[in-house]
Amino acid sequence: MAASLRIRLAALPLGKSRLAGSLEFSILDAAGESEACRAWVACDLDHLGSRIHVRGSVEGEAESHCHRCLEPYRRPITAMFELTLQRSAPESESDGDVEFVPDNVVEYDLGPRVQEAVLLEEPLQLVCAPDCGGLCPQCGANLNREACGCAVPVDPRWAPLATLRDRIDKPA
Repeated sequence: MAASLRIRLAALPLGKSRLAGSLEFSILDAAGESEACRAWVACDLDHLGSRIHVRGSVEGEAESHCHRCLEPYRRPITAMFELTLQRSAPESESDGDVEFVPDNVVEYDLGPRVQEAVLLEEPLQLVCAPDCGGLCPQCGANLNREACGCAVPVDPRWAPLATLRDRIDKPA
C-alpha cells in the first residue's frame, strides 16, 4: 500500500473523473495510543478549470487496543471528506474546505485529508465488543476470559441503604 494518494493536477482532464487508491498511516486514539490504519479511498473529482472539487469516501480497518480489557483488536473505519482545490497565486492562504494551490504545484497529496477524516470519525472509547467485561479492578484478570474470585468492594457511603434493605427484607 502507498503512503500517499496524489492528484496529478497538470494531467487531470476537465470534467468528472475518479481516483482510487489505498493508504497506510497511523493516528492517535483518544487515549494517546498509536493505531495502524489501512484505508481504501475512492474519490470523485470534478475539474472546473481553476477549481477542482473532491468528494472522497474512506473504508478500511484499524488495529486498536480495547480501552476496557486492553486486548488488541481490529475494527472497521469509515469516513467521508470533501474539499475544493483552487488554483491561485502562491501567497494565498487556505480557508476551511477550500485549499489554495499555487499554479506551479504539479501534484496534490490527499493523504493528510484522508487521515484527518478518519481521525474525526474516531470513537472516544474503543471497545472490542459491546459486552466487554474489562479487567477486574482488584486482581487485573481479563473478565472476558476468566471469572475471578475477588469480592466486590462495598462503598461505605452505601452502608446505611444496605442496612435499610436488610431490615425491609427480614419479616417482622
